[in-house]
Amino acid sequence: MICINGQFHSDDSVSISANRGFLYGDGFFESMRIRKGKIAFEYYHRQRFLKSLSLLGLSNEVDLSKIFDDIYTLIGRLNIVNNGKIRASIYRKSTGLYTPEEHDFGYVITGTLLDNDYLLNERGLTVDFYNDQFKMPGKYSEIKSLSSQLYVMASMHAQQYQLDELIICNHLSNGIEGNTSNLFIVKNNIIQTSPISEGAVDGVFRRQLIDKIIQQNIRFEELPLTREMITNSDEIWFCNTVRAIRWVEKLNYGTYTNAVAKNISSLY
Repeated sequence: MICINGQFHSDDSVSISANRGFLYGDGFFESMRIRKGKIAFEYYHRQRFLKSLSLLGLSNEVDLSKIFDDIYTLIGRLNIVNNGKIRASIYRKSTGLYTPEEHDFGYVITGTLLDNDYLLNERGLTVDFYNDQFKMPGKYSEIKSLSSQLYVMASMHAQQYQLDELIICNHLSNGIEGNTSNLFIVKNNIIQTSPISEGAVDGVFRRQLIDKIIQQNIRFEELPLTREMITNSDEIWFCNTVRAIRWVEKLNYGTYTNAVAKNISSLY
């Protein structure tokens, strides 16, 4: 017997009673942008899927093609002809407490329509550093974990103080990412971002953006971003697959421009 919000059910009638994603945050999720009925940057999503499965020790007779077939079936049923987003949540399907007894995975796929294609924001973002908790880099810090409490609390903080995004820092106080996005800066026309080893999520848009920058022979560096480097930069961007590049206008008492962001956004 299980009680959910005052209603009693048999264990067999509700799946969450044995869902390790719900019980322990044991799994990961993948957010995908749909453009013209297709998954944007699908190759990169497939690669990150495989890497996340491997890092978490998940295995299944269901191969990756089956999951993506189901994603496209859902896209069709939702009639996402142009713009939309899909979230695939992957959880370990097993009994046991902290120690699982099996390592197969289950998945839940949801989707919704979006109004617009990628557009660079007209109004620059107002942002700040998040100081309530740091993020430790490590083997699993690059995964989009189902256990996302840090990002939830940072997003609540941003809402409370009417900020558009917060910069998450690691244990060295270096800026590594936003509460919803990866972080890039521009200094003297050099685009810079934090390496994954600093603790940032290995974002799909981040990966393909780096490839695109290199293909365009634009100067680029991957290096730790101190707070001073971020504050003293010419441009600050946040980016993810759903919203692409968003530029920052205000951080603390500094103001920032968007000339390079405009040029890069035009490539999409």
